[in-house]
Amino acid sequence: MTNTIFFFITTIFLTIFSNFVIGLKGNYINRTFMDMPVNLIKSAVEINDSSSDEFSSYFNIEVLENNVNHYLVTSLNGKVDSYKISFFYFKYDENKDLIFDLTNTPQNVQIHFNCDIYKNFTLDKYLVFTIEELF
Repeated sequence: MTNTIFFFITTIFLTIFSNFVIGLKGNYINRTFMDMPVNLIKSAVEINDSSSDEFSSYFNIEVLENNVNHYLVTSLNGKVDSYKISFFYFKYDENKDLIFDLTNTPQNVQIHFNCDIYKNFTLDKYLVFTIEELF
């Protein structure tokens, strides 16, 4: 009888403890991505001064992706086995619909982050940055 009670209490304690650890790990990974320093994104903005009176700014794709990847590799080292990250550069058409921006001077980006925290616990988050909102 006492073995059954001990087993039951131990099982409950281990379940609560493992859920607590998984929650802490998930929150750390979530905060790492969602609280990404905006300076990483701002440092990838370049100014195009091709015309004499107008300046336009855009994301340098290579710099942006390198900054974000370096930040995530450094911050998540030892916290998660693997993750997936993708960049979606977009613009608005005349109907305010989103379309791919296939130019070398995108002004909007959506960053998608996905990782498995533990077995079937998955973190799937998006961040959107636009030149207008950054400055």
